Amino acid sequence: MHNQAIVGIGKIPKKESSHGYGWARTWSENLNIPIDHSFSKPYDTVYVDHGVNFGGSLNLFGGFDDELKARCDNLMMAQTIYSLDIDMPDYGAMLAKRKDVTDKGWCDKLSTKLKTAKTQHSH
Repeated sequence: MHNQAIVGIGKIPKKESSHGYGWARTWSENLNIPIDHSFSKPYDTVYVDHGVNFGGSLNLFGGFDDELKARCDNLMMAQTIYSLDIDMPDYGAMLAKRKDVTDKGWCDKLSTKLKTAKTQHSH
């Protein structure tokens, strides 16, 4: 595994003029940790950016797909998880409610892992 990165359940925007990117960049600069925009590989330590516009639920325009499952699988492999700005939402429970997510046991494993997350607030 790699060392550490700022990641998202959804992809973190790459467009530098995006306020979503700006929020992640601010965390990246403050923590001196790189952003992994796609979260396509596992890390020992992850800092989860929920997005500047996160309102408490997942907004999956394309539905539950292989990329989202891979990001969640990579998240479950992390030894240490930090939730940026807010207590870690139960993404496993959110995904379990979806019709396009058939493996509810996998959702339970995700929920269990996310309960280990520590919250990192900005100062």
